[in-house]
This record gives sequence, structure tokens and C-alpha cells, in this order.
Amino acid sequence: MNTCPCCSNQLLRHARHKGIYWFCSHCWQEMPDFTSVVTNRRERVQQLERLIDIYNPPTHKQPLTASRLATTANVI
Repeated sequence: MNTCPCCSNQLLRHARHKGIYWFCSHCWQEMPDFTSVVTNRRERVQQLERLIDIYNPPTHKQPLTASRLATTANVI
């Protein structure tokens, strides 16, 4: 069950030509589908991690740290 992030009321699922969206009848506002936002963000992070590994392969397995990420970002 999806709830409105603003008022915690139940969201109503609607569909149109661009896709599915959620609507709050209390706030009278369209709300984004946070599930797809999170999924898309995870997929994007995985793509970026693969690029990091391609451009800066570790000599030995080491965890991805903020400093290693910053160093890699400067190279790209």
C-alpha cells in the first residue's frame, strides 16, 4: 500500500499514456512513483561502478572508498 509522503493518506494509482502515477486525493497532488525512482537510481549506481572498474581496475580487491571514487572521477 502506498501512502502520501506529505499527509500519509492512501495514494490512488492512475494510468495515462506516459505511464503510471500516484495521486493523493487529500493533497490533490500527483506524487512520483518512489519505487521506480529508487530502482532507477540503483541501476545508475551499478552502471557507474562498472565504469569505475573499467577505467581504474584495482590491483587487488579493495573496497570502494570515497577517496578512490574521487580519484576515479578526476580521471574520467
